[in-house]
Amino acid sequence: MKHYTQVSRFLQKYGFDAFKIIAAYEEAAGIPHTERYAEWYGDYGIFEPSLNEDMTYDKLLSRYNTGLKYLGIIHEQAETVCNQFLSEQLAEHIRGQLSRHNADGGERHRALPDAKNKTKSDPCL
Repeated sequence: MKHYTQVSRFLQKYGFDAFKIIAAYEEAAGIPHTERYAEWYGDYGIFEPSLNEDMTYDKLLSRYNTGLKYLGIIHEQAETVCNQFLSEQLAEHIRGQLSRHNADGGERHRALPDAKNKTKSDPCL
């Protein structure tokens, strides 16, 4: 029950878009379903916190920040990005960034292309 308080606090500060980003990161990183913090119901387009009782505010924030990092965006851009891209597209972008990171051991991040396939500025560069 205590984790519900943590989730509520996180939702109030970061909103439901944060769970879309967490879900995309967890999918891209291959985190087992039993260890995920976000549930995605694709048929309904709904992202919700999972029932994982190990979830804390700090753990949610860590996964959210990691998702933002690999998307090459900051919190203030999350709503816009989440409105423009499907979760699968976010996960695919993160997956590519994780592969690049693992291949060269660097902190290189590329920005998501916008709807017209142009590149948005990358605040991580």
